[in-house]
Amino acid sequence: MLRIITIMALQTVMILLIAFFLLFRNDGAGVRWLLQEVPQAKYTIGLYVDHVKDVPDFLTGKISGKDFIPFEIKEGEGQPNLDNGPLVPKGSEIPKETGQNSLDSFIYERDNHEDSQVATVEKRRIDPLIAEKMRNAMEKSAITPTEGQVSLWLPLTGGPFDRPLANPIERRMAAEAYLYQLYHEVTGRLSVQTPQVKVEGDHIFGQVRDQQPDGSYVELTLQMKGNQGHLSAYVRQPMPAFAESNWFEELNKLATRSNRIEYTITLQGQRTGRLTAEDQERVLLQCFDYLHATKIETAGPRSLLISGQSPMLPTGLSLGGEAINLQGLARYHGTDGQTHFVLAYPLIMQEI
Repeated sequence: MLRIITIMALQTVMILLIAFFLLFRNDGAGVRWLLQEVPQAKYTIGLYVDHVKDVPDFLTGKISGKDFIPFEIKEGEGQPNLDNGPLVPKGSEIPKETGQNSLDSFIYERDNHEDSQVATVEKRRIDPLIAEKMRNAMEKSAITPTEGQVSLWLPLTGGPFDRPLANPIERRMAAEAYLYQLYHEVTGRLSVQTPQVKVEGDHIFGQVRDQQPDGSYVELTLQMKGNQGHLSAYVRQPMPAFAESNWFEELNKLATRSNRIEYTITLQGQRTGRLTAEDQERVLLQCFDYLHATKIETAGPRSLLISGQSPMLPTGLSLGGEAINLQGLARYHGTDGQTHFVLAYPLIMQEI
């Protein structure tokens, strides 16, 4: 017993000595890094928590019940969580009748739409000029665009089923074939990944995703309850390939399957070196100026996240009575020594 205690004590002393050496070598570079980066990380996490609270539910597409958890499928970056219950007003029930009216009331309630804290204008297609305008604003502000992202969400009636299917195996096979077809329509190539589909009762969760050697990433997700549900698509690709691709054209073909869509467009960029909080805000406001945007609010004490309204972009959201269709984010990454910037319409939905 004494021998075990002695060994454990020696191991503890060795670990402490190694930790002390790593922290205080190079004139205490490790300690300085902890003192600088840990508060920044804590602040950024808190900022994202506060930001997510204001994200409208229709952009996260939560429609399935709490009893349906796709535990066999790992959700990707463009895929929302399914655990928060159906997207219907409190005290309401999911309508059983079919048709466009029932779908509208299932996804959101039109009668309370104008009075709600978060409101949006219905959209029919993705505007590709948004990405071009935000890219120009970045380049004029000496930001090098590095990556583009687009997320599309649309409600579905019927989805993969052209007729009622009671057999779970048939429903799963129909969902797989549907995702294969959609992937080919969007990308122009066959998926090398088999769609992951889970069927539980009248709920279906299906997903197919693919990472290409050029860094592009595509993810399609289908969620159904009965014959109603939604489809979401997420595309990410490095610049300048993203700007030169036909993603918007292909996703707009996908959007014709519904009479209402929601979408976000996000561009990431960077500048060499560490910019102060004041310089980060100044650069973001330069981007806003090039887009003729009015600053609505700045989140956080260090002005990391800025929301605004630009007449050069389509109508976005109404958050707390304020019209917002543009957000900018800046953050320094110590791992690569770059200050990263994000411009997004209408909200930033991905982390950097």
